[in-house]
Amino acid sequence: MYKELIASIINNPALVSGFIGVILGFFSSLLTSIYVQRSVNKRERQQLLLSKLEELYLITERMNFQFFSDLIRVQKKWDRVPFTSNYDLEPSPLNLFEMLLNIYFQEYKSTSASALRQFYKSRDDFTKAVNSVYSAGVLDDSEKEKKFIELGLLLNQLRSSLSNIQQEISLLAKKNFY
Repeated sequence: MYKELIASIINNPALVSGFIGVILGFFSSLLTSIYVQRSVNKRERQQLLLSKLEELYLITERMNFQFFSDLIRVQKKWDRVPFTSNYDLEPSPLNLFEMLLNIYFQEYKSTSASALRQFYKSRDDFTKAVNSVYSAGVLDDSEKEKKFIELGLLLNQLRSSLSNIQQEISLLAKKNFY
């Protein structure tokens, strides 16, 4: 019985070609759906990374403003004027910056290690100087001027290292997404 059924199917070219067509159609649609899913996932990943790069760039700008805020806080302390910046109440942009680097941009950390080291060194120097000046006792005007000039120089170094990081972020975005 089975032999007769198989023989009748094999001898009927319409059934054989229909069966082959069904198999080819199935594999064709399967391969197409796999390709489309991969391209959609890749595009979504690129859009996510691009948005995170933009966020990283904006965070570097916020860090820049925060450092200026620290400088203004020192000046206002000397002038005996209370000063509270908006950046005192926000989460630290530096923590957000490090979080984004650790989660999304591991390759950036490895390729730009020197720029990051320079930034962290400049930030530590600036923070130490701000804390030492802020916690210092009463200073005369010449000492205040010297300290403020020193803080200005440290702030320029810090802004320069932030600028280098921003340029590398822009290059990374151009290389990977445009």
